[in-house]
Amino acid sequence: NGGKIVGVGSDFQKKLQADLFPGIRVTTVEAALVNTYKGDKIVVIKSEASKVAEALAKKYSLELVELPEGEKVADDTDILIIIGNK
Repeated sequence: NGGKIVGVGSDFQKKLQADLFPGIRVTTVEAALVNTYKGDKIVVIKSEASKVAEALAKKYSLELVELPEGEKVADDTDILIIIGNK
């Protein structure tokens, strides 16, 4: 969650699970480093996940960006989604 509304990360996780997006396993939902992101973002962490990330970006209108400075990801992370402020 990179926005100011509590719970949007969990809500987006539920949306992904309800849509049964192939190959998606949500491992962590937590607050981003800051809560001032404008719009929703997707970051490819591992290049082999780029096709899935592009499909997610298209389906959910996510902006494909580089990992924002200071944001951390777990070693097993392939894709990071940041739900920002509208």
